[in-house]
Amino acid sequence: MQSGWLLGGVRVEVRDLVARYSTSADVLRGINLTFERSQKIGIVGTTGCGKSTLLSVFIRILEPDQGKIVLNDIDISKVGLKTLRQAVGFLPQDPFLLTATIRRNLDPFDLATETRLWRALEYVGMSDTIQKLPGSLDYLVDANSQCFSHGQRQLLCLARVFLRRPWLLLCDEATSAIDPQAADTVIQMLLHRFHGSTVVFVAHRLSTLESFDSIVVMKDGEVLEHGAQEHLRTKVNGTFSQMLAASHE
Repeated sequence: MQSGWLLGGVRVEVRDLVARYSTSADVLRGINLTFERSQKIGIVGTTGCGKSTLLSVFIRILEPDQGKIVLNDIDISKVGLKTLRQAVGFLPQDPFLLTATIRRNLDPFDLATETRLWRALEYVGMSDTIQKLPGSLDYLVDANSQCFSHGQRQLLCLARVFLRRPWLLLCDEATSAIDPQAADTVIQMLLHRFHGSTVVFVAHRLSTLESFDSIVVMKDGEVLEHGAQEHLRTKVNGTFSQMLAASHE
């Protein structure tokens, strides 16, 4: 179920990226970043700094005014939207469920075995909850109902991603609605189950990034810092080190 286009890992290059919404001022201003294959990258910054906007350009919800994003030497603007979005995994902050069965929500193209469906639910701690529902996997989800909490909906979306195992996974504050202990468990599963994938994670809490390889710090649509986490953590007067210090006060 993994994309052959990106098989074996994804090297990401963001080159001179400029983007804006409609006629507003630039939201992203001259972003240049490189992520190596299999790296786990955390993106941090205050609200409105451009973190979520950057991820939206990756899946072409927003098209850049200048610059490009290149995956394994292929400019994503040259790739069909369907091909791109089938190849790249995306976990938004607000979970999305179809008005359909649990089975169809997890596996809309009917590609996974029932064993794999249950395993994915176990990974995210939702198997017991689903087993108790009438029909279990065949329980019909009403997308507008309150049968699941916001956090449970996000866990189901995580299970859907676990089934796909994309080589590039983008997470936009995907654990913000989950309690810190559950969030830490999910993060460790992401790092373990996606060890060969490149993961770009917009963080809600700095504590979730302790095991990530590198950190990007953004402010006002620009990159302030980017580097190995162990370096940025100890950088004298560095932005990330100051953010960590403030979070522990």
